[in-house]
Amino acid sequence: MVDFEKLLRESLAGGTKAFEQADADLHDIVIEASQALSRVSQGAADLVLRTLVENLGGVIYGLVIRETGARSSGDAVEFYQVPPGGYPIRTGGFTDIESDSPEFHPRLALENKAELQQHFAEMMANPDSPLVVIVAFFMRRQSGAAE
Repeated sequence: MVDFEKLLRESLAGGTKAFEQADADLHDIVIEASQALSRVSQGAADLVLRTLVENLGGVIYGLVIRETGARSSGDAVEFYQVPPGGYPIRTGGFTDIESDSPEFHPRLALENKAELQQHFAEMMANPDSPLVVIVAFFMRRQSGAAE
């Protein structure tokens, strides 16, 4: 006799564990990157993940850079989709983000934690990346306000 209950429990446990691991990896890397960004910018900015969509397709986060002391909620510099089965985590963008049903368009698939770390390293090492450009702007603005 087939034990449907056992099969379902095992299937749910495996899928849940894979999702939780990929999601935790993303959150851990964002915390590390945010701490580095805060130290280098002398507290001018930090990074957070903001949940944008959570549905059967997984969770889509916006990687938001916030200026310390600013009234705005920050600027999204990248978007990440963590699917229900875990890796690969996809980066991407949206069309019609202001609409009731924005559509996510994946650009890059990150297959594991090492690739996720490399992706963040490339963003931080590229002087033309939106993350670096925005941090530099925040730092200029804060140094100008201090004068």
